[in-house]
Amino acid sequence: MLRPRATLLVAAYASTAVVAQFGVTASTSTYRVNTNGGLIFDVSRTTGDIASLIYQGIDHQSKEGKISHINSGLGTSTVSAATYGTNYIKITVVSSGNPVTQYYGSDVFLVNGWTRCKYYSSEGFIDDLVISLVMLGNAYETSSGGPFMRDISNQETSTQQELTFYMNSGHPRTEPWRMGLKGPYAMVFSSNGFPSGNLDTSFFSELSILGYVPQSGPSTRGFETVISWPNTENQYWVRASGGSFTSPYMKSGTYTMKLYKQEFLVKTQTVTVTQGQTTTSNISSGQTNQAVLFRVGEFDRLPFEFKIGDKFLRMHPSDTRMSTWGGSITIGSQTASSFPMALFAKAGGTGTIGFTLASTQTGATTLRVGTALSFKTGRPSPSINGAWTGADPGAPVLIDSRGVTRGGYRGYGEVYTWTVPPGVLKAGANTLTLRVYGGGDAGCLSANYILDEVELWAQS
Repeated sequence: MLRPRATLLVAAYASTAVVAQFGVTASTSTYRVNTNGGLIFDVSRTTGDIASLIYQGIDHQSKEGKISHINSGLGTSTVSAATYGTNYIKITVVSSGNPVTQYYGSDVFLVNGWTRCKYYSSEGFIDDLVISLVMLGNAYETSSGGPFMRDISNQETSTQQELTFYMNSGHPRTEPWRMGLKGPYAMVFSSNGFPSGNLDTSFFSELSILGYVPQSGPSTRGFETVISWPNTENQYWVRASGGSFTSPYMKSGTYTMKLYKQEFLVKTQTVTVTQGQTTTSNISSGQTNQAVLFRVGEFDRLPFEFKIGDKFLRMHPSDTRMSTWGGSITIGSQTASSFPMALFAKAGGTGTIGFTLASTQTGATTLRVGTALSFKTGRPSPSINGAWTGADPGAPVLIDSRGVTRGGYRGYGEVYTWTVPPGVLKAGANTLTLRVYGGGDAGCLSANYILDEVELWAQS
């Protein structure tokens, strides 16, 4: 049986003249830790829950009955405390079972027409350095989803601010879960402004942390934009600069090396790294620029240039600041901001693109529609001039998580292609209409998809 284990570390950065105040004391119910930095907290000796967080005399622990813990609480556990020298305290919590509990309830709140939701606090892992907690180095090493995965960072209720680190999330999940050490990450209490994201955790190597690998491994060099290295046990990433990059420290193993254009995957290859050695692996996309009759959006897996694309990350569809979801665009006179970011089977209307062709451009063409995320297997249903409708491409892989309604857009990124036969297009004005194949529930919970790009090009 797997036994969840949590390790809580406290580091002292005080002078030797006052370090005697730093320490841990045990009562029958808790371990009390005094950091000698204004923070005193209690840890339950039976569950590992944090029962109090007193900073400069104020208890920041919830007064609503919620306790700080792993998942929804590990339940009965073996809890121990150890002091390392004069600077570090380690509290270890080993669950007696393997409980996994989920709380369900309201998560979207309407306040004077404006929506509030914990999901709208999300940031991509690659940027989630100091959001609610300080995410250090390879904190997401054994999480799931890659560099652009987003999930809850915080939630504001009527009486409190909740902070969250989603170690393995299903919102929406595109990779199998990884197991192992989650972290290091830190909650920093500061009276001197926003905390730094550059905390030194090299002392972990001295504390016998299960699953911790010191930073003595290899690095990798090569190309540009965003590169990631996942395998079944770990994941890493880095942004390139000037056509070169150096990976984070990585555990030994064989990885899939992925090259992204923004968030659009353009190339993969395999690389093997060995502890204590440096590995060089160059990667290039090999992409060519396709000449098109028109293009709306860009293949970058980002829907922000479309209509409502500037709002959905922080607002629910019911928010009064949202505009209508359907929309139309005329190539040459309007931008992508007039074309809907998402299309629904049972809400919001259609998306139409008006475009003009010369007589020499009316032969066979290729229509390509890229999507960022599908919900309830929604996929594009295109038609042109009422004379042609693209065949149903078939249901994409189902992701069991909401998308638009929780500010999510990262899915598998399906790209659909149709051949438009001669005789459909005409010289002069033409109209492409996008609808949705799929059913689902009512409104914004019906089958839908988020757009990435729409383009049409002539076949040679």
